[in-house]
Parts: sequence; structure tokens; C-alpha cells
Amino acid sequence: MPNEIKVVYESGHDDLTYGAYQPDGTVRTAAGTSVPEIGSTGYYTTDDGDIQQGDIVVLKQGSAVIGGGEYQEEVFVINPDDCKADLTSLNDISVADILAAVGVTEGGSWDLQKALKIITAWCGGNWRYKAENVYELLDAEDGATVMLEMQLSQGSPYRQITVKI
Repeated sequence: MPNEIKVVYESGHDDLTYGAYQPDGTVRTAAGTSVPEIGSTGYYTTDDGDIQQGDIVVLKQGSAVIGGGEYQEEVFVINPDDCKADLTSLNDISVADILAAVGVTEGGSWDLQKALKIITAWCGGNWRYKAENVYELLDAEDGATVMLEMQLSQGSPYRQITVKI
């Protein structure tokens, strides 16, 4: 909702309040305005129809100031389906540059799809034990395709990675 004050704080306080002030110190919303908790979640929120971007919010528990900051208008999240684009040109332009910049020189031919699959697997795939000090990284989508293999050692290099796709 627009003009919402949102705060995360330890649960169970019915005495959280705030005041909002224009940058010059003029009161926008009177101090002592309640910020109720949603259930017992530690998430406190309230609407303020008067607050504007750049106003300063001061949060209190009882008479003690516990936080504050500059109010920023709500950020909108864009649905990725609304942002269709032709990424074909990125295959030739940026993948080689990215790989060269980070020192990737092996793993066969690379394109954007392969690079993104490796990155996605690294971030969200599962590791599987293969042999002593050898682990396989599985595809984050199908959970079965081996994306790369990592061998650990006691000396340098401490890990050696072989791309398998």
C-alpha cells in the first residue's frame, strides 16, 4: 500500500509509535502515532496518508527512540513476464567477456545459456558426494544432471573444478 510505515522489531510491543517530520523539521504526522503489530510476527505497519518522500520518521517504544530514517516511496516490483527481450546478442557479446574476465578458459564452448545454467546450479543446485574429496554439482532444475565436478585437496590448488556440461 502507498504511504505505509513498515517496521520489523521484536514481537509483543503495543507501545510502538512514530512521528514524521518534513526535512526542515516541521511536523508532518504528530509524534505518538501508533504502529500496530500484525499478529505476533514482529512486523509493525500503519498507513500515513500525509507522509511524503524525504520526510524523516522517528520510531519510539514508549519514550525511547529505537530507530528512524528517511521515508522512501514504495518500490514497485516488475513482473519478469512483462519484460520479454531478445537476449540472442548477449550470447556473442558478453559471455566471452565475462568468462575471460573471471579467468574461465576450459569447459568447451560457452554461450549465455550454459553460463547461466552453471551460475544457477552454483546458487541453487545440490551437491552430491561422488568419491573421497570429489563432489558433483547437480542442475538446479532437474536435480540429476551433473553440471560440474569439484575435487578438494589439502594443498594448492585447494579445489579443482571441471565443467561437465
